[in-house]
Amino acid sequence: DNDSAFWDVDASMNGIDLNASANWLIQKQKREGEANGSWSDWGYISNDVEWTGFISENLKNEYPYLNDTMKIEVNASLDRSCNWLLTHNYTNEDTQALSYAILGLVAIRDHGIGNAEEIDITVGALKGQLYNKSTPSGSEIYWSDSSRWDTYESTASAVLALNKSGMLADELSGGITHLI
Repeated sequence: DNDSAFWDVDASMNGIDLNASANWLIQKQKREGEANGSWSDWGYISNDVEWTGFISENLKNEYPYLNDTMKIEVNASLDRSCNWLLTHNYTNEDTQALSYAILGLVAIRDHGIGNAEEIDITVGALKGQLYNKSTPSGSEIYWSDSSRWDTYESTASAVLALNKSGMLADELSGGITHLI
């Protein structure tokens, strides 16, 4: 939304209100049926898994700066996201979606929401699925995604997600080499 009066943002950025921002995002979260707990596509990202992981990670990171009322709302939102991400069928998901599912679930787990053991099992399965989407090329490894035209964003997302899932940097060095 480009309503600068609503956001009270000017060139100084002094008017940024993370509580209003978090509330706006939470109001966009789906609350009914099979999609309950997910976010739907608008803008650049068009995949519900990618959106849900991305926003969950962001809400977790904004949490320390929110007022007590919004902290309650963020926890409830992250709980809905956790349930949706844990029950989603990832069979046909591509690199970006798998990466953001991992990033979102790890953020939710680290925030203390959901069953950590169940999250770890799901993250482990997603980690294997994501790593299997890599393409070796000499000393490099890269990832691609059907929704992207190059390999750099997908590779960067995959490397970050796999690292967050427990893979060590030396195991990911081929992806890092590709990015450099």
